[in-house]
Amino acid sequence: AILDNYFETIDQTNEAISLIEKVVIEDPDKSTLIVLEKHKQNAQIIKKALSPFKEALTNLMNGDSKFIHANNLKYYRDLGNSASAAMEEIEATLRTLEGLTNICFASQSQKMNETMKVLTTVATIFIPLTFIAGIYGMNFENMPELHHPNGYFYTWGVMGAIFISMLIYFKVKKWI
Repeated sequence: AILDNYFETIDQTNEAISLIEKVVIEDPDKSTLIVLEKHKQNAQIIKKALSPFKEALTNLMNGDSKFIHANNLKYYRDLGNSASAAMEEIEATLRTLEGLTNICFASQSQKMNETMKVLTTVATIFIPLTFIAGIYGMNFENMPELHHPNGYFYTWGVMGAIFISMLIYFKVKKWI
């Protein structure tokens, strides 16, 4: 009866994991990781409880006990085999949970990499423009283009050309 309850609990855990599996593949978030860790803790508890149970059955089968009749020994072997199967199943469950956790982390890392890529591209485009604006914002008198009637428009033209050429370069390199 105890072993049957373990199998039932393991099956319920596996059913819950199969539902979570869809979420992990589509769009995992922090709550998904929390649920996975909860199931992992439960599976560890089951494994820790099953281990002494299996060991006790092994000791009963290997030892000469006055309380177990030789005709009943085959039932204990069957129970030991079932305990081994339960241990294998819970270890498979733990491996599945570990794999799903790794998928969650990989997915979150991929999202962060995409965000960092966009931010880096934007920063790379605007750093030279900010540099040019900073130089012309110093208000020095001996800048020849300040006294030119179209100097303002030339500066905007150079800044626009830098912006467009960087966008084209990034498109050619397939960074955006």
